[in-house]
Amino acid sequence: MKGTPGAAPYILFTLNTIKLDVLPNGRFNLQDMGVPKQGNITIFEDKALLVVTHIAGKEVESQSTATQESIAKIELKVVSQDKIIYIDPKALDPTPVDLKRIATEGASRP
Repeated sequence: MKGTPGAAPYILFTLNTIKLDVLPNGRFNLQDMGVPKQGNITIFEDKALLVVTHIAGKEVESQSTATQESIAKIELKVVSQDKIIYIDPKALDPTPVDLKRIATEGASRP
């Protein structure tokens, strides 16, 4: 997403950042455009599907109709061991995004 002249760089950084943590219990934590989301992940051989169940700590069912209609299953396609393509058809910008694995603090692997 491009900003207007004079836009604060940290706001643009937040709007353009996707952070995804896949948990070993079949759940995920996602931050997309600064909005925290949680849900369930189903992993297949060459892709995974994310189903958002909570936005900003509230269940999707308790959100407004507009918010509920703005949510779709998010697809992750495997490109390599360290790279996936993130596809959210209902995102503000639905263009697929390349995600790269980055080591987390205290992890023994990237």
